[in-house]
Amino acid sequence: MAELDRTSGSRAYRAGIAVALVTSLLTVWTTIVRDDGAGIGFFLLIMAAVVGAFAAWFRPDGMARTMLGVAIMQILLGVAIATAPSTASVADGPLRALLFNGVFAALWLISAACFRAAAKADSETAAALSRAGRSSSMPSAGSGRRLDVDLYRRRAADGCAHSPLAAHQLPQPRL
Repeated sequence: MAELDRTSGSRAYRAGIAVALVTSLLTVWTTIVRDDGAGIGFFLLIMAAVVGAFAAWFRPDGMARTMLGVAIMQILLGVAIATAPSTASVADGPLRALLFNGVFAALWLISAACFRAAAKADSETAAALSRAGRSSSMPSAGSGRRLDVDLYRRRAADGCAHSPLAAHQLPQPRL
């Protein structure tokens, strides 16, 4: 929770969240308004963004990769829709499909850029604190997983009800 509190204070992180949420809401709205039968693909994009955000534990570096992946998926979906026979039969159908998906892919990329800026600011802050010789609660790029495992191990050893794993089920940290 402390990790989420720390990253949510960054303006770039907040901007990335805002752009991702607006993009998701616009995707849902335009899919409902158009109702052309291709809606499931757009809802799967939003699902990928949500699953990726949880998989990244809402950390800025993982969120940046997630939004980049969703932008690539948006472009591929646009190409698939533009080359579909049903789209080719509509006047300017392929062009409209590519423009529509290009705008949304750009929004996902803007969100990714905001998260990348937040991740860069976090790593610079962690580096400055380590150079100053102070102990930091911020994990570095390579130690985040180990700190999480150690946290779960301490909670499991203390018998904390919040720990989903017993101490013997946790992987041993690599040195």
